[in-house]
Amino acid sequence: LIALQINNWNEEQKVDREKERLIESMITDFELSRVRLEASISFSDQLIYRTETFLSLSYRDNAHIPIDSLKNMASAAFDIVTIEPVLTSYNEAIASGKISSISNKQILSSIAEFLLAFSDYKVHYDISGQNYYLGSVWEIRREIGNLGLFLRPGAKQSLGSVNTKAYQLSEEDFRLFLKRPIVYASWDNQLTIYYNIKLSFENMDKAAQSVIENLEKM
Repeated sequence: LIALQINNWNEEQKVDREKERLIESMITDFELSRVRLEASISFSDQLIYRTETFLSLSYRDNAHIPIDSLKNMASAAFDIVTIEPVLTSYNEAIASGKISSISNKQILSSIAEFLLAFSDYKVHYDISGQNYYLGSVWEIRREIGNLGLFLRPGAKQSLGSVNTKAYQLSEEDFRLFLKRPIVYASWDNQLTIYYNIKLSFENMDKAAQSVIENLEKM
């Protein structure tokens, strides 16, 4: 009987240690995710500012705005914010079944909210890609021939292979093209995507904070 009690006690100690390690690992992972989210939210703010500024200038008389400044603002529409949360310990706990040791409903609920917000981000990330390859950005590319016209000299953007010398426009024609409704609509569409992506990041960060706070109480 004593031997059995000792074995049970040893097993309980082993389970407790594994639970402690899991809690520590999950806290570390979600803290790292928050660091990444902070950077992504900051970059989202930059893209939103540049896109909003471009929209406020594009359809008006913008002859007093340097071309390079207009292009710098316009090029924000060809960027995208990414995030890769750290879910190593959580995924391992799911695979091994050790997640059952986390019985706190608030923690599990916050993790679910975190994953839902991440899923929402991926939806809008995909929409942004569709907008570029199949949507309004593609319509502009088909009409103007060269998206490189929207890049300021020396800018590095993820537009693939861009021949900035093809289908050049004079400064006057470029300014006139910016006033086209399709240009405003396309950039406004991308701005909406940026706002939704930022909201997803903020919801992920709020959920991650809740996970960390409740794990630390265990």
